[in-house]
Amino acid sequence: DGWVDFVTGDWSRGYTLYRNQGLEGRRNNWLTVRLNGSGPVNRDAVGARVYLRDSNGRTHMQEVISGSSLGAGNDLDLHFGVGDATIEWLMVLWPTGQVRLYKNVPLNQIWRLGYEMDSGDVGR
Repeated sequence: DGWVDFVTGDWSRGYTLYRNQGLEGRRNNWLTVRLNGSGPVNRDAVGARVYLRDSNGRTHMQEVISGSSLGAGNDLDLHFGVGDATIEWLMVLWPTGQVRLYKNVPLNQIWRLGYEMDSGDVGR
C-alpha cells in the first residue's frame, strides 16, 4: 500500500509488526530517497546525509546508517514526511564530501539518486 510500517523485537521474544492503517495522514505528501553509491562510495551509500527544505521553512535531515547495534538492521531508504508542504530543495552530502543540490523535487514517490564521480573524487 506504500505506507510506512514498523517491525520491532528480538530473536528470544519474537517480533511485532505495526501496520500503518491510519486514514488521517492519507493525503500528506512524502518522499522516499534511495541512494546508490559507486566508485569511492559504498553500494548502499552508508554515511551519506540527505537534507530537505520544505515549503513551510522546515529543514529535515536523515543519514543512511546500517546496523546501529548488535543484531540491528536499518532501512537504507530515507523516508521524509512533509505533510501539506512541497519540497523546495534536496541536498545530498555523500561520504566523499561531494554535495549535490536538487530542485523541482518530486513528491509521493521513491526517488533514486546515484553517486556521480567528479574529477576531484578520483583516488579518494
